[in-house]
Amino acid sequence: MLKVFAPSAKSTAHKPVQGATRKFAPTSPKMAIGKILSRLTLCSLLFSFIAAAAWYWPQFSNRPVTAVAISGELQYIERQQIQKIITPSLVGGLLDIPLDDLRVQIEALPWVEQASVGRVWPDGLEVKVTEQQPVARWGKTQLLNNRGQVFAPSNIKDFNTWPTLAGPAESQFEVMQHYLELNRSLQKRGMQLANLSQDYRGAWRAELSDGVVLVFGRGKLVEKIQRLFVVYDKQLYRYMDKAIKIDLRYRNGIAVQWRQTQQEVTTNASAKVNRASANVHNGYGSAVI
Repeated sequence: MLKVFAPSAKSTAHKPVQGATRKFAPTSPKMAIGKILSRLTLCSLLFSFIAAAAWYWPQFSNRPVTAVAISGELQYIERQQIQKIITPSLVGGLLDIPLDDLRVQIEALPWVEQASVGRVWPDGLEVKVTEQQPVARWGKTQLLNNRGQVFAPSNIKDFNTWPTLAGPAESQFEVMQHYLELNRSLQKRGMQLANLSQDYRGAWRAELSDGVVLVFGRGKLVEKIQRLFVVYDKQLYRYMDKAIKIDLRYRNGIAVQWRQTQQEVTTNASAKVNRASANVHNGYGSAVI
């Protein structure tokens, strides 16, 4: 039989609890003072180190710039142009150079697509430049880069022989994509695009390097150029040098306008002279050829 006893109050009062207390040896005054002095010394050394670092770091890190490195594959930009922008900012120390301001000024150059400016410790400056990659002319005063963005360099006249693209506002990327695709297909057959344009109605017109005009009309450029190639591969390639304009707006074929031969020009001119003479004789006036 299990018996349960409640402990008496008396026995509980006189029994100490084992393991509830821990005795410490008394600390002498000399030991306490020694600990305090040690801590004060450590704090003093730490403070001295921080103060020395705060004084010495600016002296070390803000040294005058003695080297400027300009990197990048530069074909159209002269490094002197970039150096001219950087030089006025080198009067102070390395930490005084306004990196973002310099980057913005360098990227304002027409031939710069992207730039970065960074510090090189202890006394150097590094400038990385990505140059514009022109694809074609855009209109008469601008160039188009490989991302379909326009820029206006001062030496635009140096690109007079480059292909010229044109189109409505915000159409640069679309026109560039069509140009690259069409020109790649034409080059396989020995032809080269000289111009490609889209008017405000969305109609496309191109000109080959030999002067032949291609009239596409609106939309389906790839389908229409493939239709041209079918005719070209069968027989048109033999007479391409006699063509002056090819109309691709027809659904099931193409129309070719031919160049006139010298004999045809002379015959037409003689006919015009005869008609003009008849008109003068009959009192209808005169004609200028």
